[in-house]
Amino acid sequence: MFANNIIIVPETHWDREWYLTFQEFRAKLVIMMDKLLDILRTDPDYKNFTLDGQIIPLEDYLEVRPERKEEITKYVKEGRLSIGPMYVLPDEFLVSGESLIRNLMLGIKIGRSFGKVMKAGYIPDPFGHIAQLPQILQGFEIPSVLFWRGFGNEFEERKLNMEFSWSAPGKAARILAIHLIYGYGSVADIDNKNIKGEFKSALRKIKNMVKKLERYIATPNVLLNNGSDHREALLEIPEIIKQWNIQNPNKRLEQADFEYYIKKVIECNPELKEFQGELRGGRYSHLLSGVFSTRMWIKQRNTEIEYLYEKYTEPISTITWALDKHKNFNYPKDYILTGLKWLLKNAPHDSICGCSIDEVHNEMITRFDWAEQIANEVFKNSSVYLSELVEIDSKYNRKNILVVYNPLPWKRKDIVEFQTISRKTKGNKLPHQLKLVTTDGSDVKFQYHVEEEEPRFQRKLGISHKFTFLAEVPGCGYRTYCIISNDSENGYTDESKSFKISNEFLENQYYKIDITPKGLIHFTDKKTGILYENICSFEDMGDWGDEYDFSEPKENQSDMVFTSEDATVLGRAVYINGPTQKTFKLRLNLRLPHSLTEDRYNREEDLKDNKISLYISLYKGIKRIDFSIEMENNSRDHRIRCLFPTNIKSEKVDADGHFYV
Repeated sequence: MFANNIIIVPETHWDREWYLTFQEFRAKLVIMMDKLLDILRTDPDYKNFTLDGQIIPLEDYLEVRPERKEEITKYVKEGRLSIGPMYVLPDEFLVSGESLIRNLMLGIKIGRSFGKVMKAGYIPDPFGHIAQLPQILQGFEIPSVLFWRGFGNEFEERKLNMEFSWSAPGKAARILAIHLIYGYGSVADIDNKNIKGEFKSALRKIKNMVKKLERYIATPNVLLNNGSDHREALLEIPEIIKQWNIQNPNKRLEQADFEYYIKKVIECNPELKEFQGELRGGRYSHLLSGVFSTRMWIKQRNTEIEYLYEKYTEPISTITWALDKHKNFNYPKDYILTGLKWLLKNAPHDSICGCSIDEVHNEMITRFDWAEQIANEVFKNSSVYLSELVEIDSKYNRKNILVVYNPLPWKRKDIVEFQTISRKTKGNKLPHQLKLVTTDGSDVKFQYHVEEEEPRFQRKLGISHKFTFLAEVPGCGYRTYCIISNDSENGYTDESKSFKISNEFLENQYYKIDITPKGLIHFTDKKTGILYENICSFEDMGDWGDEYDFSEPKENQSDMVFTSEDATVLGRAVYINGPTQKTFKLRLNLRLPHSLTEDRYNREEDLKDNKISLYISLYKGIKRIDFSIEMENNSRDHRIRCLFPTNIKSEKVDADGHFYV
């Protein structure tokens, strides 16, 4: 289509940390923002600059330049500086759906404090996009998304335009989507070879890009991105626009933001082709999906803390507030948001994907720690307050009650652990002299582990008792248990014949798991009689890739593959043997090449010990097997996988996504 209206958006895409640390990039951010604010102050013809699609660069800048907040607020209100709507630009697949909601909530909340938030979902660079992004954005009254990565062959196969209609699953929502085919820096490099006010090079590059984009547009509007990673504002933009408009009267060029461009497209009321589903292709840009398994500790830690906030800290605080008839409980909203901000600062793709320099990921540990500490403290305070609201029989000592909370909406039976510390051991009851009961007096079997508590501040706290028991709790509710004296002092014995463990196997009423002398694991589903062989087996091979993707050897390269059958068994033993939980410990040693050779053609013949501890747990009355793996990794340039061959053949697979299946 012929374009008669060209909108150039001066912008920057600010990776907070990547090949440099946060503080190193922030030093560059301060320089960039200082120059930008000077341009906005001295040149009224410089109409607008878009500060990426996230708020956090402003926060980072104002920590160093707090005196410039009033100036920034002025330009935001005037529409000359566009900010938001997200707090950070996250990797959408590696964070939870609720994390995306909180991200937008925070971004919009903070953005409004400056006067205005850009109502355009500028999310240029994540490694793909989730299917529910249209509904999430529309829920915040954001009618559009602009992106680069994610399309595969479907863009051509469906003959989509640069502008198309993107529907959420079930057509629950529909937004205008803009595919930035030539990236989010389509005219980033128009500042070179501009000599003495002559912008021949810049004008030529703009003309060439407009011509390229006219093949894909559905309206007479063309979008040009004047910016890219860590780019500064180009001072000459107003003069370039003037010269263009003199030379091209039929193709007007104007400076604006993404929200303005979206408005112009919508005003044309085009008949757009529709697309539905997630964007996980790599036709027009690298998807880099290998990052999903890079530095797995980051993904695990993030998920654990997300669950902590979403399933415990926020819900239990809300329930406590709702049940407090006297309204003495103050909902800790601001403290929760503070913790979430520390968690979200680890969500950008260069951070959570694990593809940055080591220093970056080391600094993430502290953010995770602070987010977790805040969540735990809020949860502890809320749950203690809630326990005081619980009504119990007067015959029970309130100090000895245990409240078990189930955050999920269905009834659950699962293992619960709790810990007690005896500061004074003299005269205290020993664990086998205690009894755990429900509020109606029914006995609950438990098992315990005794250990000496580590000293803190040079003071030994005493003896720590860790108790484990099987709890049944209603959905989105709690159940109260009481610890009382066991007058019989006989303790509990496990009388179940179907719940057993030895140095060769473990089983409950649902499964039997055999561990062979060679360290291979087979399990039988007692209900179906099906035998699954060689589960939780290990496979190791060389990795010729980089910090983003795994790469197999090429034709002129050779690999050495190792499996569990190559491992040496160091030990098979019972690790936990209680009435509620039984755990088997298997110790293996895999001798693997130290690294690739210096020329990267082969794996080194020098083998190093890589010791593995595998814990297999069964629980009484629970249809689940837990595996936990610890590995002492002494090799490099390799990929080790844990395999679960099921021999299940299916034409369809249901996968959990963000707010849909």
